Amino acid sequence: MKKLIIPVAAIALFSCKPNWNKETVKNECLETAKKSMPKASSENLKMMEELCDCSAEKTVAIYKTQAEAEEDKKGLEALTMDCMKEYYSNTIQNQGK
Repeated sequence: MKKLIIPVAAIALFSCKPNWNKETVKNECLETAKKSMPKASSENLKMMEELCDCSAEKTVAIYKTQAEAEEDKKGLEALTMDCMKEYYSNTIQNQGK
């Protein structure tokens, strides 16, 4: 599942709409993820929502335009990986509670 999520999240960020803000980027990410994984469990959809939120926030903070973000595909993949690490770190911490 992890191997599928990285490309899906990265591709989702590449397909942003012209309005360059966190909500638009996040919504487009979620829409793309849902199309890529139509039978995803509610747990996986929740995870994708958190990953898209994190990725959108970081993407909009770093890149000023969609074109700028699309030029740096490796950077977007790195942002997605950072968000995945944060997500799994938080998940592990919460399981211990």
